[in-house]
Amino acid sequence: MKRLLSLLAVLGLLSGCGGSQDTPEDRVRDLIARGEQAAEARSLDYFKDTLSDDYTDAKGNTRKELLRLLTGYYLRNQSIHLWIRVTDVRVLDAGLAEATFYASMAGSPGDGLEQLLSLRADIYRFDLMIDLNNEQILSAEWRRARGEELVFGGN
Repeated sequence: MKRLLSLLAVLGLLSGCGGSQDTPEDRVRDLIARGEQAAEARSLDYFKDTLSDDYTDAKGNTRKELLRLLTGYYLRNQSIHLWIRVTDVRVLDAGLAEATFYASMAGSPGDGLEQLLSLRADIYRFDLMIDLNNEQILSAEWRRARGEELVFGGN
């Protein structure tokens, strides 16, 4: 389960910020969306480019460890289907941003949250720290989402 949580953190949080986005908030949302696409496409190179060399997470994983976990997950799972919902983006001083999103993974395609719930997929909450200047993920925390968060969108 710890490996799955680590993988979900990588899947949801990694991607590159698009330079054509209008606002920092748009860039963060794009970062998360492209991370979702890269994970479903099983693209390891994309994640290598986006994780900061100094990445750490609340579970004690480094960039190297997270990439190793992702590689193993790709080898074990030929099909990855994600549902991601961004609920909060905060732009901070000095080119940093925080983002909160919910992510769930299933082995077959679905039609959003209702389909994933019927498949009994686990849903997790992620909190990221993003360096907008370098377009990289600096850190992440994640935990299993509580039911009231999904219903009411709470923190």
